[in-house]
Amino acid sequence: MKRLYNLACFSALVLTVCITAATLVATLAQQWWIGELLSHPRPQYALILVCCLPLLVARFHQFGWLVLIPLLLNLTTFSPLYFGKPLPLPTPSYTVLHYNLDATLPNHIVAFTYLRKHPVDILLLQELTPELERRLTTALPQYKIVYSHPMKNTHGSAFLLAADSDIRVISANVVNLPHYSPRPMIEALLDIDGQEVALLSLHVTRSRNAGTSAFQQTELAAVAAWSRAQQTYSGRTVLIIGDFNTTPWSARFHQLKKEGVLLSSESGYGVQSTWPASLPPVLGIPIDLCLYSQGITIVDRYIGSFLGGDHRPLFIQFQLSEISVR
Repeated sequence: MKRLYNLACFSALVLTVCITAATLVATLAQQWWIGELLSHPRPQYALILVCCLPLLVARFHQFGWLVLIPLLLNLTTFSPLYFGKPLPLPTPSYTVLHYNLDATLPNHIVAFTYLRKHPVDILLLQELTPELERRLTTALPQYKIVYSHPMKNTHGSAFLLAADSDIRVISANVVNLPHYSPRPMIEALLDIDGQEVALLSLHVTRSRNAGTSAFQQTELAAVAAWSRAQQTYSGRTVLIIGDFNTTPWSARFHQLKKEGVLLSSESGYGVQSTWPASLPPVLGIPIDLCLYSQGITIVDRYIGSFLGGDHRPLFIQFQLSEISVR
């Protein structure tokens, strides 16, 4: 038994040292792409450190409490997400569902069944291939296709609107952010209760190395500029939802919020993991996110079921504020 106890204490010590090192490297996220990647599993770091704390305190006494330093450093990055939930308004609400279809799946029967059973006003789909586009009308008969842009890679997308929705589409098209990006994103201008809402269905590059990480940062800077232009020059309310391929506590996400004059839908709802969908939520990270400008209030937000792909669907319910930014 003592041997097992010593092994457990040694393992806890090794894990603590590794997580502490990863936490320190994560502080270099703005200077080094490895730091950006290591900043994403913050909740998992905190969970492991909480489990290690009793063992290290029992084994090393007062020195064991040093675990609190990396634990608190990680907790402070995502714990604010559990506070600041906005209060509902006495105005109509509207629903949006974003889902990354995962073009690599052999079939999407489970996903389409789920989407039919969970109707929303606005349905945004990512990784739309030409084959999937041909199935949309029969698979989702309660929607009308406003704009679809299928592609043979993972860059395709579609914007569908409930057939009975009161939302009026002023325009819909694809936009490249920045202009030389190979990822066309759907941009739509909507009339909701007499207010103009600029909607962007986002899907940015996944950070895999120094090059893709740098390009992701360029993409997010372009999205911030798009948001500022919509709000400042056009006086529109902005709603951005999609696969950000980064977490809401990352440095570049905070920079996007600041430069784009945006708020995060996660506030008050906590950590809601969407990827990888096949793992229990406690082991995943939230990379399917929603940002919005003043003029919108988020009244509900939840993550849907595992549908066979690598992402879980993101559901957003929002209201337009009585005082608009216009």
